[in-house]
Amino acid sequence: MRKIKIATIIFLVCVGICLCAILGYALTMEPGAWSRNRDSYSLVQEEEIDISGIRSLEIDYGGASNDVYFYEGSGDTILIREYMNYTPKDNQISAILREGDTLAIKGRKRWLFTFLLFRFGDAYTEIYLPAGFAQTLRSMEVKTVSGEISSKLPFRLQEGFGASSTSGDIFFPGIQSEKIDMCSTSGNICLEEAAASGISASTTSGDIALGRVLGNTTLSSTSGMLTLTQLSGDLRASTTSGDIVLGEMDGGMNLSSTSGNISLEHGRGNLEAETVSGDIRSETLEGAFRLDTTSGTVSILGGEGQGTAESVSGDIRIFLENPTGDFEVSTTSGNVDFKLPDTEGYSLDFDSTSGECGTFFDQALTFNKRGNHAEGKYGNGVRTIRVSTVSGDLRIVRWEAAGTESE
Repeated sequence: MRKIKIATIIFLVCVGICLCAILGYALTMEPGAWSRNRDSYSLVQEEEIDISGIRSLEIDYGGASNDVYFYEGSGDTILIREYMNYTPKDNQISAILREGDTLAIKGRKRWLFTFLLFRFGDAYTEIYLPAGFAQTLRSMEVKTVSGEISSKLPFRLQEGFGASSTSGDIFFPGIQSEKIDMCSTSGNICLEEAAASGISASTTSGDIALGRVLGNTTLSSTSGMLTLTQLSGDLRASTTSGDIVLGEMDGGMNLSSTSGNISLEHGRGNLEAETVSGDIRSETLEGAFRLDTTSGTVSILGGEGQGTAESVSGDIRIFLENPTGDFEVSTTSGNVDFKLPDTEGYSLDFDSTSGECGTFFDQALTFNKRGNHAEGKYGNGVRTIRVSTVSGDLRIVRWEAAGTESE
């Protein structure tokens, strides 16, 4: 026991010495070094590069805290300006190199100290590109640790685009490329327009927001929200505790969330969606669907299609003006509601432990004495509806031209 106490005291003393050393070093820094206010940053490097022969950009601050900003310049050369909030040594200033047809900016490793809520040892780099130059490149890759990556101008690349940051945000107004790959750990990713054969964006705790997108897309986040306004292409999106919010989608959709909600404004394509404690909601859908949730509500409120839906404790609502195939629905304690046109023919098979069944074609059905089982055929019976519940009820009403937006 005595040895443990001695070891604990020695450990605490060492921690105290380290904290004092960090504080002492910080106090020797010039004024402003504790602040991220840009007024405290000074220009430490400026260089102009002839653009002739340059086809690729590689910016690597993988070992430093450094923001990277792209602007449109006024001349016909690439202008690079590097700012720091401390006086650097020569070996802390970035190296600017031409390697064949590639312009490379390589950040040097810098010590980055953190004390309480204060940071120092930061830097940022401004890159000014001639008008139209961002539309002629073959490829570009930008990497930083805790810095932001942001651009005021769009890029059109022949091959690939990559951007990665550990704790910084990534923003571009537009990227057109053969392949787009963006990732951040705790930062947000925002891309207003994108076109590529393959698009990938991933974060751990940050949000992802994409505007108009053309190409097959993969989005993933652990606790962030995923938002996509418009897509032409297939989508695969997954998050653990964040929501998935989609606008106009034209392509297959594979969506999953653990505790978040999934919402779709208008989808043209097959939809597969699953969540544990969140809702799944589609305003309109044109395609087959497979929907699965544990404690959330499942809703398709318009469109055409066919498919399966399953929920444990949530309700299921399927409202379609044009059913194109069969339906198979199951729930434990939730109710099931259909809104379908009476111009179609249906074969119904309903089975429940304690739930009841009510349809606009009850006269065509056979009920058991308890009323928890019903089967029969309405019209030609071309569309099969199979519904099973434990304590939930089934209701099927006519789709009507007026008021179909109401739930």
